[in-house]
Amino acid sequence: MSTVHLSGRLICADAEQASAVELHLPEHARLSRAEPGCLRFEVTGAKDPLVWDVSESFVDRAAFDAHQARVSASPWGVATAGIRRDYTVIEDRAQCAQSPVLNSKTQPSTPTIAMPVPMSSTHSPTARPRNATAVPTPNTSGHHEAGANEP
Repeated sequence: MSTVHLSGRLICADAEQASAVELHLPEHARLSRAEPGCLRFEVTGAKDPLVWDVSESFVDRAAFDAHQARVSASPWGVATAGIRRDYTVIEDRAQCAQSPVLNSKTQPSTPTIAMPVPMSSTHSPTARPRNATAVPTPNTSGHHEAGANEP
């Protein structure tokens, strides 16, 4: 099992797209953070008012894939389908190998797998309005994620 991390930027082409993000983001974030296996789900406004920084972590690939499937058919997915996403997805097997649940005897340590993933316009892991503060998702999985409870 490996933790999956997504990071990158949501890049709007104009104020209309930015308005769609701001309108749908609070509910999208709430639903995403409530998903089983979600460790972290944050979106913060960048200096450019048309750009948001995105950071997500899920306990494993299955939780990440379930999130992507839910998002694609959600009001958020429909409303933001045309917005550019510049994301990288990393599967971190070594981190899970050091968790309290899995150790070197039950899960061999393997290197991190980094894969830039061009997300289709219907896949959109994003989270919070520009003026909101970072509120990390509580870690209830038993896995420890460094920095998961830090702003």
